[in-house]
Amino acid sequence: MSPYTLSRLTLADLKVQPASLDQLTATVRATPIASPYAVGSLSVPSFSMLRTSERSEEPSPSLLLVACGDLMLSSVPSGALDEVQPLFQEADYRVGNLECALSQRGTPAPQKPYTFRDSNGLSFLQKAEIDLVSLANNHSWDYQWEGLQDSFQALDRAGIQTVGFADPSHSPSVTVEKGGIRIAFLAFAEEDLVWWPFWFREGVGIPLIETSLMVEAVKSAKAEGGYHVVVFLHWGEEGSTQALPSQIELAHQLVDAGAGLILGSHSHTCQGVETYRSAVIAYSLGDCLFGPSASDDCGQLLEVRLEPKGRLEWCKIVGLTMREGILTTTWVRRLEARNNPR
Repeated sequence: MSPYTLSRLTLADLKVQPASLDQLTATVRATPIASPYAVGSLSVPSFSMLRTSERSEEPSPSLLLVACGDLMLSSVPSGALDEVQPLFQEADYRVGNLECALSQRGTPAPQKPYTFRDSNGLSFLQKAEIDLVSLANNHSWDYQWEGLQDSFQALDRAGIQTVGFADPSHSPSVTVEKGGIRIAFLAFAEEDLVWWPFWFREGVGIPLIETSLMVEAVKSAKAEGGYHVVVFLHWGEEGSTQALPSQIELAHQLVDAGAGLILGSHSHTCQGVETYRSAVIAYSLGDCLFGPSASDDCGQLLEVRLEPKGRLEWCKIVGLTMREGILTTTWVRRLEARNNPR
C-alpha cells in the first residue's frame, strides 16, 4: 500500500472562474464514423486541396481547436513534425496528452517497468505550437517530484498550460478565452493506471476517474462560464482498438452533464470517434509522437471548429502514421454540425 494518505480533490478545486453563459446549441449529424467501435479510413485525393476549399465556408468569429494524442518525446526524430506542422500552425488552439517528464533529474518511480523523459522534448511542443497539455496519465510522474517540477517549470516558461495535475501553483483545471470563446478543460485518469504512490495526497496529484465527482465537475465548469467543456480521459485497455461498454457509458454521462468534447488516451491505438447529442467523443486518439517507433495508423488528430456561446460547427478526424521518422497524414473524415437546440 502507499505510505501516503489518499484523498480526492474537492469540487471547489475543479471550479473555474464565473462568466455569463448561453446554452450550448450545436448538434452533430451522425455519419458512418459515429460508431464508437469503428475506426476504418477514408482516402482523399489531396488533403491540402480539401482544406483550401473549405476555408471560404468557415464562419467568423470562431476558433479552430486541434487535439492530438499521446506525446512521448524521448528519441523522436528531429524532423518528425515537418509534414504535419501546417495543421498545428493553422489552428487557434492546440492540445495534447504529455506522457513523459521534461527533465534529466529525479529517479525512476519504484518498480515501474517503463519510465519516459527527455529534457529536450519541449522543442517538439514548441514546434507544434502546443498551448495546453494534460498530465493526467501514468507517465507524468515517472521521475517523481524532481522530474515533475522540471516539467512544470519548462512548460510554464514556454507558456504552455497544464491540466490534470494539482499542486500548490497549478490548478487541475483550466479555463481559456480566445476571441470571445470560453473553453473549460478538465482531465482525469483511471486509478489502476496511476502508479502508486502518486494518487492524490492532501489535495495534490492526478484527478482520478470517479463518475459522480466528474459529473459534478463538468456541471460546475459549464455553469460557471465554460461555453465549451473539454475533458481528457486516460482510460481503457492498452492495445485495444475498441472502447469498453463502461467507457461509452461514462462518456455519455459526461456529455449529458455538459461536456462538448471528450479526448481519450492510453490505448496507443486509434479507437472510434462517436457523435452523441451535440458532442464529439474520441475514445482514443492513439499516438501523435511516441519516441522513435513507427507504425501504421498510429494516431488521429481532431480539428474542431468552435463557435461562440457553445456552438460546435464541425469536426474533422485526420489519420496519422509514422513513416521513416516523419509523421504524415493518411486519411481525413469530416463530421458536420447543425446549430439546433441540444
